[in-house]
Amino acid sequence: MSHRAPSLKFADLYTPEPADLSEGDASVEELQMTVAELTDQLVDAEEHLQQIKGIQGQLDGVVSEVVSLQEREKTVQGEIRQLEGVHSKRQGELRALEDRLFVERASNSYRGQTVCEDLSLSPSLSPPLSLPLSHPRKLEEDGATIARAQSFTSDLFSTTQGSSSSLNGKVASLASQVRTTEDSIKAITRERGVVVREKAGIAALLATKRAEIEDITRHASQLSADRLLIDREYQHILADVSSSSPSTPTGTGLIRPDAMLPEGEYDSKHTELDAQNKAELQRIRTA
Repeated sequence: MSHRAPSLKFADLYTPEPADLSEGDASVEELQMTVAELTDQLVDAEEHLQQIKGIQGQLDGVVSEVVSLQEREKTVQGEIRQLEGVHSKRQGELRALEDRLFVERASNSYRGQTVCEDLSLSPSLSPPLSLPLSHPRKLEEDGATIARAQSFTSDLFSTTQGSSSSLNGKVASLASQVRTTEDSIKAITRERGVVVREKAGIAALLATKRAEIEDITRHASQLSADRLLIDREYQHILADVSSSSPSTPTGTGLIRPDAMLPEGEYDSKHTELDAQNKAELQRIRTA
């Protein structure tokens, strides 16, 4: 008849000392508080990361707007250079026409004076009463000379008027084009000033956002380092708790199987206690 050892309970095998229990409970409570604090810090870090993503999106928009403004500034500068070239060309044409008009007026004035002098000094223009009546051929020649002089004077006047009118029209048209070009240059210059001011404001905003991102990134890096440190401490404490001697504090709910169990009951009791220990360790990790 085989002898069966009486069943032993865990309380019969291990009675923890009060000091060990108090120390173990304090360690676990401190660990749980540290984990809770770390969790709060991680939540803050997640919020900071979301802020970083939002700021990064704003920065992308700002950078795109800066690029657009730079392209617009290049376009405006090209338009200004083009208009300045047109303005210089129109100014040159205007000066050339003014010089030509002056020369034409001087030439016409000189030609008119010459014709008047020729007419006043011509002997054939003497009063008809001074000519002898016996010279009808001379009278006929004088009449022809007067007719030619009148025709020349009329043609000269018409030519002078036409040239003056044409040149005056060209001068007025070019003057109007010059004024229009100057107005366009002024308008584009004002627009360029607005673009430059907007670009400066966006550059300042970009610098501010970058500084904010750097600050948040430093804070997030510090939180990550703190989290790694606390994780190491947490794992170290768990390792100490799981591998401690029979004086392991019961505040953690861990049970250490003991070799004092009777043979035959040790394996089943060890399996049961090991499962309880694993469950308690999992509870501590997820607390």
